[in-house]
Amino acid sequence: AMGCIAERASLRLDTCNLLDISRLAWALASLAVEAPAVSLAVLARSAVPALAAGGAPPQALANLAWSFAKLYVGDREAQRALAEKGTEELRSFNPQDLASFAWAAASLRLRELQLLARLGGEAAAQAGRCGPQDLSQLAWSFATLKMDPGGAMAAILKVAGAKVCGFSPQGLANTAWALATFALDDAAFFRALSQKASVEAGSFQPQDLSQLMWAYATLGVDHPALFRVLGSTAMQKLRSFQPQDLSGLLWALATQGADDGRLPRALAERAADSAVCLQPQDICNVLWAMAGLGMTDHQIMHTMGTKAIGQLKDCAAQGLSIIVWAYSSLGMVDRPLFRAVGEEAHSRLAEFSTQELSNLAWAFAPLRARGRGL
Repeated sequence: AMGCIAERASLRLDTCNLLDISRLAWALASLAVEAPAVSLAVLARSAVPALAAGGAPPQALANLAWSFAKLYVGDREAQRALAEKGTEELRSFNPQDLASFAWAAASLRLRELQLLARLGGEAAAQAGRCGPQDLSQLAWSFATLKMDPGGAMAAILKVAGAKVCGFSPQGLANTAWALATFALDDAAFFRALSQKASVEAGSFQPQDLSQLMWAYATLGVDHPALFRVLGSTAMQKLRSFQPQDLSGLLWALATQGADDGRLPRALAERAADSAVCLQPQDICNVLWAMAGLGMTDHQIMHTMGTKAIGQLKDCAAQGLSIIVWAYSSLGMVDRPLFRAVGEEAHSRLAEFSTQELSNLAWAFAPLRARGRGL
């Protein structure tokens, strides 16, 4: 029914103001309605003059941004108009609207510098008034955009520790992931986070577990007891893990040197079973982790190698060196894979750092499986 309403409403959007358009978009997004593409296109086009005219309260602008992100509205003109209006109005946003707009900006990959500078400044100024959900949304948004304007992350970290008890499992994981992305460590925050996560581990979803353990490993925060608790929970929920979460968790275990019983092997086996869905970075993470943990499973390595051959062109130079390094570290060889990596590396030598070239040479030398020209 809502799809029909959306289609009918799209015929009259040219008479609607910003508040009306925001309400319609919010309803469609909140109800997860699959609106016709033509309706979304009309919605986006109608939003441009409505945004220019303004006149709506800040919440309407935040709701429109959130709705555009949820509905995957990709119209660049509408996105630019949204970014411009947001830049003008952000100072009047409350913490919840600010966090919602930031989440939308990150989800839509809005990288207008003026908007991001204003978002960062407002986030830093309002961090003390933000609730746990607002803080986690803001942190996730800046990390997703890979930008920390105005010292926003430091301001978020400063107040987050005292509010850890109010964070949801997803909020904790997102905040920890964001801090690790920016290499921001704070003993008090992670101590409080560890206590809460240890008690509530059973409430964490697979993605939350993977993100949280990745964050600890990335920052080098050593907490074996927490890793055991989270690892036990991960084992119970293993079949619910997505491929990216499997590879991220396996990487974290290897980085921390936490050979937690059956978990690493179970993760590697699940990753091999899901190999068709693995991205190049996932494959590299799995192979690197298996080498780091000394896991010599020929069947899993063969599955990963076969999958890797078809994705070498999409691998970064570092990924190519990791693939052959992992095999050589385990004393294993896959000649078709090494030949393919050698040929791909030869065509892209300028992309490799000195360390990556050194790793390539080390991996190929003892196996006498040199690629052409290497």
